[in-house]
Amino acid sequence: MNPQNQNRGRAKTIVSRSPGIHLRKLQKLLGASFSAIRSHVECLSDGEIVCSKEGSYQRLYPAGTAEGSKATNEA
Repeated sequence: MNPQNQNRGRAKTIVSRSPGIHLRKLQKLLGASFSAIRSHVECLSDGEIVCSKEGSYQRLYPAGTAEGSKATNEA
């Protein structure tokens, strides 16, 4: 598996373990550029994760997360 696919898989795992994680925090955890993380998120947004914009923050959730369950767990 190439490094890009590994990071994409890691991103999906982190989002599933930390629903509501900020896009920037995901970037820091993966140690990749912000552009690379946005690219991974765009690819995963095709049914695997969802992005919710709250003010100036983008929060990530596993696909299928109910709207009522999207309580913020990240500061």
